[in-house]
Amino acid sequence: MKQNQELNLDPAIKNQLLELQNKGVDINQIIKAGLQVREQKIEQAKAKETPAKSRYIPAKIKKIIKLEHGEKCSIPHCRKPAETVHHTRRWSMAKSHNPRYLAPLCKQHHQIAHAIDTQTFEKRNKT
Repeated sequence: MKQNQELNLDPAIKNQLLELQNKGVDINQIIKAGLQVREQKIEQAKAKETPAKSRYIPAKIKKIIKLEHGEKCSIPHCRKPAETVHHTRRWSMAKSHNPRYLAPLCKQHHQIAHAIDTQTFEKRNKT
């Protein structure tokens, strides 16, 4: 992550945090606690996985992915919008929409993921 990147905070939240900081409250602890609660909610949602009935990813699973990764591609430093949710474990073999093995990707990174997967598959079959 770039060091000179700024957070885009709502002015009301920014003022509230500054007010707390001026009172001697450790705002880092507040933010850290909020992030921990967020992560726990995501993990709880992931634990409720149900067997997949089709290769289409259910809306509730997509919601978990969006909550965890946001609207952008999950590849570090890529800021393009995510256009598809990619199964990092082949759907044909796993028959699962486990959120731990799904990643939102932009069009280019999705093509790269499939190109790499195809190359790996071909190498395994040659040996």
